[in-house]
Amino acid sequence: MKTKLYAYFFLPAIVYSIISVALPLFLASLGYAEDKIGNLYFITTLIAAPVSIYISMHSDSVGRKILLYITPILFLFAAALIATKSFVLIASAIFFVTIATSLSTILKISLPIEHFKKRIGEISGRFWSFEVLGGIFGTLAAGALMTYFGFANTFLITIPISLLLIIIALRIPFKTSIVQQVRNFKITKQFILMIIHFFAANLGFGIIFAFALPLYLNKILNLTYVQIGLAITLFSIATAAGSFLGKLSDKFNFKVVNYLSLFLTGALLFAISYSNNIIMFTILMLLSNTALGLARPTMAHFFNEAGKTSGRDIAVISVLGSALGTTFGSLVSGQVITQLGYHALFIFGGVIVMLSVLVLYLGFGVKK
Repeated sequence: MKTKLYAYFFLPAIVYSIISVALPLFLASLGYAEDKIGNLYFITTLIAAPVSIYISMHSDSVGRKILLYITPILFLFAAALIATKSFVLIASAIFFVTIATSLSTILKISLPIEHFKKRIGEISGRFWSFEVLGGIFGTLAAGALMTYFGFANTFLITIPISLLLIIIALRIPFKTSIVQQVRNFKITKQFILMIIHFFAANLGFGIIFAFALPLYLNKILNLTYVQIGLAITLFSIATAAGSFLGKLSDKFNFKVVNYLSLFLTGALLFAISYSNNIIMFTILMLLSNTALGLARPTMAHFFNEAGKTSGRDIAVISVLGSALGTTFGSLVSGQVITQLGYHALFIFGGVIVMLSVLVLYLGFGVKK
């Protein structure tokens, strides 16, 4: 079953990364300015956020496996619409709803924290690594597909991947396909601060990565589509390398590992605003993504300490904070580019990511 779950982390990430790289470049080719693209992303993610939150919160009560069937079907529909340049706004909204509910549901299925108390960092690191590896394949493919086959075929290539996901979902026999009783939970200080942390962190990352990075690489660094795919692939490899080190949070104080690595991520992103050549930019991005990869597996420990062991609680925290953070990150990103330029993205994004560490510290302190 683990192999199938790894595949279900890997394959959606391919679809997500292809569309994430291709969509902003596709919109730019249609004549959309950066602020318009930011507004488009804001509207679509704003539509997607409440739907994703509702579905993720209630997937326990309706059966999580149902969403594993719905995910690839929606991927199919969204890809077909975007490829034909029809209803791009609606298709984008469907895409963002799908990826958010897919990953949050998989998170609940693959990380039953109560079963992995001594290996939380290691297990979560493995799953996140497979997601990143899927992103590597997707971004690498996106650059070549856009160059040699055009935007329409780039989006259409996600359709057979979605069909494969349906086949895999049919063959996953995990017990969590059974409808589960949703227990009540208390809204604690830690619970609220974790939502704020996820919001702030994803706001910072959203400002830089929601749609702006491919445009920055293309317009400012003058990279071709193939080179953009290669560059983002390198950054994804760095994230995967960091995630593979997830067991460090099992051996050492996971809070210290998280605070240091996530703060370093923000600081390095901030430093990118002062880089004046592609070599320095690449080095800083590689270091930043490695630090981010190291921080991600530690979050499972925070969920465990907060006492939120049910899938519903994880969904409330991660999806609510992440969805809203990414939503407003897109809006801010478009305005920052228009008013201050691309380099200002890294200043705003880096500072907000560093501040998100402070929020987490206020909720959990340092003692293990």
